[in-house]
Amino acid sequence: MNVLTDPQSMRAALPGRMRPLRRVWCFLAAVGVPTLLVFLYLMFLASPQYVTEFRYSIYNGAGSISNRTTQNEMTATLQGSPSAHADYVVTDYLRSRQAVEDLRKRINIVPLFRPRGFDPAFHFWWDDGSIERLQRYWHSWVLDAEFDPTNLLGYVSVRAFTPQDSLRIANVLLELSEQVVNEVGARSQLDAIRFAEATLVRSGKRMELARESLRAFRETQHTYLPGRAADSAEALAATLRQHVATMSAQLATLTRTLSPTAPAVLSLRSQIEASESQLDRVSNVLGAGGLTEAGQHRSLPSELVSYEALEQERGFAAVALESASRHLEQVRFDASVQHLYVQVHVKPSLAQSAVYPKPFRWTFLTFLSLTVSWLIGTLLYYSIREHGG
Repeated sequence: MNVLTDPQSMRAALPGRMRPLRRVWCFLAAVGVPTLLVFLYLMFLASPQYVTEFRYSIYNGAGSISNRTTQNEMTATLQGSPSAHADYVVTDYLRSRQAVEDLRKRINIVPLFRPRGFDPAFHFWWDDGSIERLQRYWHSWVLDAEFDPTNLLGYVSVRAFTPQDSLRIANVLLELSEQVVNEVGARSQLDAIRFAEATLVRSGKRMELARESLRAFRETQHTYLPGRAADSAEALAATLRQHVATMSAQLATLTRTLSPTAPAVLSLRSQIEASESQLDRVSNVLGAGGLTEAGQHRSLPSELVSYEALEQERGFAAVALESASRHLEQVRFDASVQHLYVQVHVKPSLAQSAVYPKPFRWTFLTFLSLTVSWLIGTLLYYSIREHGG
């Protein structure tokens, strides 16, 4: 077999010291050169990036009020507890497309994402600045927003190519975050106001119906207070009974000395009969039913039951109307007062030195990842060669 034409014979003919040298050249080509290019790019071509951060928490100002009435507790139930999830809402908003659109309305952010030098990796290349591309660039290179549920603190950092631009973007994001927090409970507050207004309208109609029913009852029964009429009828009945008893005693005394046809006896008997007849009418009115002097049927117990029910309904309607009025006033006051506040613990400040692109760190990570890839590829190569050979 010819050594010059057989590859295996050629590899076997190579000196032993040439094989490690070939591996070194392979390592340099696969790992060393790309790592050097990354280092040179990060050191001399990549534009410096400045970071501005702020940390915040959501403070619920209405939570310190402890003397709430039942209506206020119902209002709080309707409005919910937005501070429990407002931090997550702010974080999600800053990551969303809406935040990029709102930020773009405030400032022209496309020129801010274009460094002056040649930086193909971190440069925003598109001139049209479509919202989809801006959002991808926003997530990749500009924004870092996190929320710590343990400490209830939100962390937001912004990267830009100048410290002034990063500070400007951070201040606008802080204003937008406060706007989002203020709008978190706006819809629930409006719903609570509409509910309170509807409750007040229903209470007013109930009060009007109760008053109209009471007025119709008084016009039908021809009495303003049936209780007083019952007291008067009961007092009259007691007086008539006493009068009948007194006249009956006098009649018994007269019949002992006078004849039954005596004028005095006849007159006293007529008075007794008239009083008893009047007592019967009054007793019938106080009982199941009777006739008035005008010949109308009347039953004071039934009138009292109906009147007490109507009066009780009017009292309930008055209490409900007063409570609904206070509730509406309280809801409107709560809606006019700001409940949620963005408490900034670390305010945005002007960066003094560039934080990114961190050439030594990224060079080391590049070298480490390429080395691992080269080792895996080398092992796979020798494994395939041994199994195939």
